[in-house]
Amino acid sequence: MRYEVLKARLACTLAGPTLEVETVIGACEILAREILDGKYDRVLEMALGAGMDRGQGADSVMAQARHAARFLSRPCLEERLRWELPPSPEGVRRYPLGVLLHIGAGNMEGLPAYSVVEGLLAGNINLLKLPEHDNGISSFLLRRLVNIEPKLGPYLYVFRVSSTDRAAMKRLTSLADGIAVWGGDEAVRGVRELAGPSVKLIEWGHKISFAYATLKGVRGQDGGRQLRLLARHMLDTRQVLCSSCQGIYLETKDEMELEEFSKYFLEILESEALLRPSADIGARARNTLRVQCSSLEAAAYGGKHVFSGTRTSVTLENDPRPEVSLMYGNCWVKSLPKPDILPVLRDNSGYLQTVGLICGEEEREMLAHLFWRAGAVRVCSAGDMSGLPEHGFQPRDGEFPLRRYSKYVT
Repeated sequence: MRYEVLKARLACTLAGPTLEVETVIGACEILAREILDGKYDRVLEMALGAGMDRGQGADSVMAQARHAARFLSRPCLEERLRWELPPSPEGVRRYPLGVLLHIGAGNMEGLPAYSVVEGLLAGNINLLKLPEHDNGISSFLLRRLVNIEPKLGPYLYVFRVSSTDRAAMKRLTSLADGIAVWGGDEAVRGVRELAGPSVKLIEWGHKISFAYATLKGVRGQDGGRQLRLLARHMLDTRQVLCSSCQGIYLETKDEMELEEFSKYFLEILESEALLRPSADIGARARNTLRVQCSSLEAAAYGGKHVFSGTRTSVTLENDPRPEVSLMYGNCWVKSLPKPDILPVLRDNSGYLQTVGLICGEEEREMLAHLFWRAGAVRVCSAGDMSGLPEHGFQPRDGEFPLRRYSKYVT
């Protein structure tokens, strides 16, 4: 579509009535029911790369797809609205931002489409720039939404544009009143350079999540079960989500305790990995290469010790700063006594997200307070780091997205 034509269409839609939220919820409810009923199983399996080979994990993939579909159901969306867009004070009205450009993320299938649904709930016209390696899921879901409810058509535009095409990106950003950008610092910087000073930039940047284990928690009656749940979480999420655990901080400075814990957790990771479908041969080769490179670096430069299993690894590191792990079942372990929590983590406060605690009950509130002060926005049990409440909603990175996609007028 030509730029001038799109610009005129956007202006025409903006001049009309605001999109009714019931129109959005009704279409999403139908789509959620169709996914849960298995209507698109074959389409989703092919797009997600699972095919029909059940031995390679298609059942697990489809279970995740159905779990994600719950977030589009009427109860989940209505709960979000109650939380995020309560009635405004007298004399104040909420309006959509207007035109919202979504720079989609590629770390989770279908996430760009869900970002657009959030924009629709707030009443915005949505322009979606697909991720570089999009698998077609987001386009399929949004196309189906418009087929279900044609009234959504003027509020949805999808573009397959390379981030390196600065001219095309500049045209897209010039149309937007707000830009929701999903990605790391480099992606955010790139969008900042393109967007005009009057455009609201809404950053959903890469975050780091980790677990914190006290000796009382590890040695307690429930310690083994909590560590096993944490291992399952790492393997099930592949450690690619912002809420995925990248590693474990242990409260002790004792080197022997740190080493024993690393070996113990490796055994748990290995046993859980054997219960899950093996990754494809390319992924296994990549993981093996990463672990071997890390082992060579440890031998050459010191500062860490890699404990390797057949499919997973645990790296004991001296540097206490939080960092991204090798992922896919490969995590780090670091020392972090309670008095060091704030001094060590405050420098990374803008990058922290979820902390999973393995501790005594009497330690939980004190530790949660320290991690919130350090910059974390969510503290939970170790096995619930990527879990959601029954209604499928919680603040994202400490904020309410629908409020950020709105403006309030008087």
